[in-house]
Amino acid sequence: MASKQMLFLLVASAAMVAVVRSQCKVDFVFIVDGSGSICGNQPNECDNWRSIKQFLRSVVSKMSVGPNGSKVAMVTFGSIGNLIWDLDTYSDSNSLQNAIDQVKYLNEKTNTSHALDLVRTRVFGGKGDRAGVPNVAILITDGLPSNKTNPFVDGRGLARSAAQRLKDSGVDLITVGVTSQIDAQLLKDLSSPPQ
Repeated sequence: MASKQMLFLLVASAAMVAVVRSQCKVDFVFIVDGSGSICGNQPNECDNWRSIKQFLRSVVSKMSVGPNGSKVAMVTFGSIGNLIWDLDTYSDSNSLQNAIDQVKYLNEKTNTSHALDLVRTRVFGGKGDRAGVPNVAILITDGLPSNKTNPFVDGRGLARSAAQRLKDSGVDLITVGVTSQIDAQLLKDLSSPPQ
């Protein structure tokens, strides 16, 4: 299964390089699922987590990062969304790649909706977000959201609503699926339509 996951990441990486090269200035945020389902029963030796970080480093290495190029923020999520750094924290690709290496795996629940709302309220429209510059969010997940506060409420519905609010605010949302448990329909529902 690892080869299929890597192939998907390579295809996604090629698509991201096309996005990166097509714009001179873009404000990006990586939204990375650090929930228990990403690594399953091997949280200390997780190939999926390493592959995600390798994918992020690969995308960042192709970017022109800085005030006159792209800016990159990072949000991880498990039981809640966590703003790891904002759009103004790093101004070069090497620093970003080093920071990606330091991001820790959470091994928690999957509160996708909280992470998407955090991006909308704290990243875009927040510190470092530039007026007139496209906002792009890349959600990397297996697409298996849960609801921390009420297990009887559908986490998928909450994620769809949060994604719609984010897209309605002018953000292009790209989804990248990882693990063998991908909910392809949900990932498609969360994504912005192709342009």
